[in-house]
Amino acid sequence: METVTISRAEYERLNTQVAALEQEINRLTELIRLARKQRFGASSEKSQSEDGFVQLSYLFNEPECMTRENAPEPDVEEIAIRAHARKARRATQEKLPEDIEVEVIDKTLTEDERVCPQCRGQMNDIGKDVSRRLKIIPARFVVEEQHMHKYACKHCQEHEMTTPIKVAAAEPAVIKGSIATPEAIAHIMTQKYVMYSPLYRQEQEYLRAGVPLSRQTMSNWLLKAASLWFKPVYDRMKAELLKQDILHADETTLQVLHEPGKKAQSKSYIWLYRTGRDAPGQIVLYEYQESRRAEHPETFLKDYRGYLHADGYAVYYGLPGGIEGILPLERMAGVDVNRIREKYPELIMVGGFDKTQMRHGEAAMRREFERLLPAIRSGRYIPSVDHQTPPDVTIENYGVFMRLLREFAAEAGR
Repeated sequence: METVTISRAEYERLNTQVAALEQEINRLTELIRLARKQRFGASSEKSQSEDGFVQLSYLFNEPECMTRENAPEPDVEEIAIRAHARKARRATQEKLPEDIEVEVIDKTLTEDERVCPQCRGQMNDIGKDVSRRLKIIPARFVVEEQHMHKYACKHCQEHEMTTPIKVAAAEPAVIKGSIATPEAIAHIMTQKYVMYSPLYRQEQEYLRAGVPLSRQTMSNWLLKAASLWFKPVYDRMKAELLKQDILHADETTLQVLHEPGKKAQSKSYIWLYRTGRDAPGQIVLYEYQESRRAEHPETFLKDYRGYLHADGYAVYYGLPGGIEGILPLERMAGVDVNRIREKYPELIMVGGFDKTQMRHGEAAMRREFERLLPAIRSGRYIPSVDHQTPPDVTIENYGVFMRLLREFAAEAGR
């Protein structure tokens, strides 16, 4: 491969030209996105009730809407028969798993039916055809009885004043004094939180099967199981989370019905804390809080010492000492991005800080900050900062990044 030598000035000129072209590409890309949103995006005047009506319309006619008469059935493997081979039907993406339980039903002819219609001799078994179908067995209810046998010494019964008795130990209940089993609680939780089936629907389903299980009982099971069994796991995960050098945090709104002292339309919040992509084990923890006050992340992170990726929300500025908040450059420079977006919805977004440059040391990071500085000062652009950081960034480079972030934030705010 031929090597071309150029001057330092030419090299810097080319780098500047590439950076300018990348910024122009990002600007044009954002223009296209904005144009598409204005042309095809959902109107803000569309009410939530209309969306709910669309979902409700599937209540009775979902099969009619989703059906395809010519859709192929799930794939079956080629069926091998001793005398010949028969190809299975055409393949589809819906392949049944190989480890699914198979229930074999043998279909044979009676002795009279095996009489040859041609010579009247007895016909022999030469192989078989195999037809596979999918069977779904609804959940079964089983009452688990533990019989704890008692044992006594016959000799002591006959010759001693006292008789020792031993009883086989019973397996401890998952909830003391309850008929619940781990399997029952796991099924109810899966139906509610994975399949989105509310407890009142489950109550009706179980009642149709002849098992009266009230919503109040199931609610008690879920809350007690969470307190007894899940809380210790959550606490252990939190302890491991806070040992990491790099964390991410964010919060989002949540509507909770029948919350004491609050209207149904009031906003509550789910706070999220998670490890960085370089962590040996990925941990994501959610914490429910009634408000967005600063005391919530302060309490959760009071024992944390490290770097925290977050958006520009003000509460992340006043966290306990020892936490380095990695916040957007425009926020540290005092630019209220949300207010600018509300006032100028057509404002063009440019590409944010390219955090892959954090791998390459101070010079590369400084060039990236310099690229963003004119965009912030101009007032015409808002930098969009990407919170995803490459997993191989060293802690030392995080420190350099934070120092440059403060330096350029102060420079941009002048």
